[in-house]
Amino acid sequence: MKFFLIFGGVSSEGIFKITEIRRPILPPLQDITMKVNGRPGLISLGQHIDMRVIEVDIVIPSEDRTDFRKKVEEVADFLYSQDTKTLQFFDDMERIYFARVTGDTNIEQVVNMGKGTITFVCFDPLKYAAEPTILLDSSVLNNSSFVIRNQGNQPVKPVIAIRNTKPIPGNYCTNPGFEVNKNGWTFQNTGGSTGSLARDTSTFFKGVASGKLAKTNTTSAIPRCFFVFSGYQVGKAYPFEAYIKSDVLDGLKVYAEEEDPVNWIYKQVSPTVYSGAAGSWSKISFDVTPTMNGGNIYIFFEAFKAGAYNSWIDEVYMFTDQMNVISNPRIELGNEFIQYTGDLGNGDELVLDFEKWTAKLNTTNVLKDITGDFFEVPVGDQSFTFKVKQGDAEIEYMHRNRWL
Repeated sequence: MKFFLIFGGVSSEGIFKITEIRRPILPPLQDITMKVNGRPGLISLGQHIDMRVIEVDIVIPSEDRTDFRKKVEEVADFLYSQDTKTLQFFDDMERIYFARVTGDTNIEQVVNMGKGTITFVCFDPLKYAAEPTILLDSSVLNNSSFVIRNQGNQPVKPVIAIRNTKPIPGNYCTNPGFEVNKNGWTFQNTGGSTGSLARDTSTFFKGVASGKLAKTNTTSAIPRCFFVFSGYQVGKAYPFEAYIKSDVLDGLKVYAEEEDPVNWIYKQVSPTVYSGAAGSWSKISFDVTPTMNGGNIYIFFEAFKAGAYNSWIDEVYMFTDQMNVISNPRIELGNEFIQYTGDLGNGDELVLDFEKWTAKLNTTNVLKDITGDFFEVPVGDQSFTFKVKQGDAEIEYMHRNRWL
């Protein structure tokens, strides 16, 4: 049988030979006690588990003294690290330690062979499973449960990732940002108004252009632009959003109308929203809910205030379906819980590391938005519950079983 170890994922085979390994059954246990006057003996307050130390006796074979010095350098490169690395032994490949070399590393040279002892220190005294326990569920709804088995003999601290993997719905607006042209948009002067719709590369919210709706008449007559879509489902709410800006306060209003192709009646099927503060981009949103089949929906952008001024339109989305938003996701285990108080949009990932006490949304620290605790998972089968105000999530759970 070959004696070898794997340190930081690299095998010691070909670098040195192992003659003996000294691994304690348990890490050092220190009793915590208290002396009470007038009472015999001591009161036990538990035990402190100290760091684990593993000693490995090695032999470095070589052909001559010159080769020996080269081999010693190879051993030094293999062993040295300021950080802890994973450590595995040939006879127990299902377990790993987190260790680094400490103390003296003297080598006794006998002819062309060196002998010595390498001391590994494990500041975390526990042994871990070489392969993590992983559960991946791609569609988790409110009040869904999943069971995790901790097969070690110590509580574990998992990493839980919550992801919004649902695709962004399509867009009924075929030209949302005027990036190339004005195709898909119609301009209309109403009631004697004058104005124009132009592609503007000097002002935009995103990309390289926006749509500029110019009102040149000074009366309250309304120039407007719009796009049209069809093929919708009656009674379904379709989300709409856009970024708009105007030279004047609330100078641009936006709403949706539904066309009745039989009676040629137009019915408003959305709220009316306005551009807000003068000179600033505002995000607007509402739902469009059709009530009849066979017609078209018109999304109108109207410059309705008296006076001549300009307004801009960009990033227009008339979504073909509801967005999947994961709102306030919460993980429960018994009486313990941890919850993110924000939302996860399409493509977002929230990673909760219970060992490091970190919460990151797409690598951004969101610990301030976390309520509850980073709890431990006890030994045995444990039933978790996922709760959310809305949304469909993917959950990936991971821990490593661990032992004394």
